[in-house]
Amino acid sequence: MPTFPNNLQIRIIVLTRDRPKSFEIALRSAVYQSEAATEVIVSDNSCDNETTRDITKKYPAVKYVRQSGILTAPQHMAAAASLIKTGYYNILHDDDELGEDYLVEIRAALAIYPHAIAVGTGFIIKKSNMEENPSFLFARNEKYTEIANRDTFLLGYMSPIYGGMPPFSSYTFDSSSVSWKEINKFLSTQYYDALFLASLISTQHIVFIDKKIFRMGFHKDRISNTCGVRDYKVFYNLVLKELQHRNLRKPLEVYRIRSLLSILFRNGGSRLSRIRFNRILLTCFRLLMRNKVFRKTLYFYLKVRIVDFKIKHFGN
Repeated sequence: MPTFPNNLQIRIIVLTRDRPKSFEIALRSAVYQSEAATEVIVSDNSCDNETTRDITKKYPAVKYVRQSGILTAPQHMAAAASLIKTGYYNILHDDDELGEDYLVEIRAALAIYPHAIAVGTGFIIKKSNMEENPSFLFARNEKYTEIANRDTFLLGYMSPIYGGMPPFSSYTFDSSSVSWKEINKFLSTQYYDALFLASLISTQHIVFIDKKIFRMGFHKDRISNTCGVRDYKVFYNLVLKELQHRNLRKPLEVYRIRSLLSILFRNGGSRLSRIRFNRILLTCFRLLMRNKVFRKTLYFYLKVRIVDFKIKHFGN
């Protein structure tokens, strides 16, 4: 069992709710880091807390905190973050997993960018059938990218051709600078994580590490896979208010269509009338003719599909 040193204080909080199997995988990834965390904490919002408590007991150095069992995801994150008073912390969801050198890389980044309010990392997609794919949705030209502008951050979220954005669980936050009260402004949308991170950039910078040291669970119950048209529309309107430059409306329009198409294919078209479906196709054709960002994004996803096919059928 590793011990927890007190040099650069980084705590890992593992959030869990009724996923005992994947929770233990996430917990092990937090405990068995090549450079140990200052502390590992389990924040349990499960209906049946006995199972989670029994798993946690296998790791005596881990602190267990019982939540009410009725918190929403953003409320749970805010409650967990309130446990940390000093140093840095990562909020790890129970369907995700840290690479064993995660803390090594985070500490290296913070040594270079000590004033960063948060540090996020590259990732691998971990599917329910245990298949793992390198994510092409986040790629930067440099190992470290400092994001000092809200528009730049939102562009990365809207399209991978602008570099993409790390998943929320991959971020390590500075406890002295991050106020989770801000997240309450965005509870009307399932996309609260992106808007919350964008709000942080108004005060300090965020740093991205272009190294795949995080595994993101990808399954049908993941929040991003349950978002509907209403969620997307609320997010779209909020981002429209946030953008400071009018020339960024084109990427936002591409994101709008991409989100609608994603929902369409996820539901097999069952929730869209033929008229709405034809309208979306007509908009896609118009964007293909007039919008360079749309053409670049389409080309990007075609390349990703080709690479995925080669990896699946012929190996790396």
